[in-house]
Amino acid sequence: MICKARFNQFLHNIKFDFSHFKEIEEILNEIDSNHELFVKELKTLLNKQKIENKVLTRYDQIKIKLENLRKAHHNLQLINFIHVLDENTNALTKISSSIQSEVMQTRMIPIEATFTRFKRILRDISKELQKEVTLEISGEETELDKKIVDAIAEPLTHMIRNAIDHGIEDPTTRRRLGKDPVGKITLKAYHDGNNICIQVSDDGRGLDTNKILNFALARGIITKENAEKFNTKNIYDLIFLPGFSTADKVSNISGRGVGMDVVQNMIRSINGVVDIQSEINKGTSFNLMIPITLAIIQALEVEVAGEIFAIPLESVVEIIRATPKDIFYVEGNETVKLREHALTLAYLQKLIKINKKDISTANNGVSQSKIIVTITSGDIQLGLIVDKLIGKDEIVIKALSEHYSSYADY
Repeated sequence: MICKARFNQFLHNIKFDFSHFKEIEEILNEIDSNHELFVKELKTLLNKQKIENKVLTRYDQIKIKLENLRKAHHNLQLINFIHVLDENTNALTKISSSIQSEVMQTRMIPIEATFTRFKRILRDISKELQKEVTLEISGEETELDKKIVDAIAEPLTHMIRNAIDHGIEDPTTRRRLGKDPVGKITLKAYHDGNNICIQVSDDGRGLDTNKILNFALARGIITKENAEKFNTKNIYDLIFLPGFSTADKVSNISGRGVGMDVVQNMIRSINGVVDIQSEINKGTSFNLMIPITLAIIQALEVEVAGEIFAIPLESVVEIIRATPKDIFYVEGNETVKLREHALTLAYLQKLIKINKKDISTANNGVSQSKIIVTITSGDIQLGLIVDKLIGKDEIVIKALSEHYSSYADY
């Protein structure tokens, strides 16, 4: 794949330089036409004096040189070479893509084995907590990269344990609430574009936003001023903080504040995201969006301040343009209206702290339209302002060597 990318870049550079080759041909044509006109005017100017023959002889020699240059230019096989290179590069692209597809298939395994192991875990924990819980599994035939399957086993274990301990009520409480005394946990996997969605849901008590907020305030995790600005998603995200737990008592299962932060860190390590949906006395659903593979990603290449960056295509919703008159401010943030919704904008140059040029000159000046790449993470959308779109490409993901690990915090 890297070799193919180099060929594509090489071909792009040749085609760019070939534009100058065409300019030479245009210049030759212009010189040729001007030469005839010049000789005609020169004859009139010299009035057939003795100097005429010397000057005209010199220009005849120039004309012969120009003809030789034109013949040499026409005899060049550069155009044919470019066509052959283009064909070979396209053939290489097809072959490498085919090989890539076959190799990736050998890395893909069903998630069934990982899902099945939770039946025993659920049976052991529910027995220990004296709860009746059933596990419903669907989509176990869904295939993922083996590395990802191995990586999600522990996070899913944490989530199943929490669902039984925190989510599912005891049989007596469930009867009082008019529920089936046997609780249900659902484990589901399915494809969603270039991602796999793994859903862990229960029909338990749901997340109590007031309880979560009160705990965070009591521990000094957030201030009262911040709490007033929090929406439901912000409150749910608090449970992913290290040391956070609303358990009434510490048990062998949970309550130590270790778990959900580990889950989020592990999911992030494989480029995934976690989204939560919950309703009091109805249950909670944790949705994990995970890329199918970690080896190669489709990416949108953009240019910012003369540098090229790649945005994973799975995160890109759409690309739009907006003029200064389309942009308005909400709480000090540049915003644009997108299908009856407000889309917050951010300069990519500012986010990644590039100081090569003033942001106000980005996108060819303030008076020009801005290129906005709309990206998403869960249900959050953001419009990234970039200078230029380059195109789509496949990016090979490689981990940094171990001797770079000490710089990770920087």
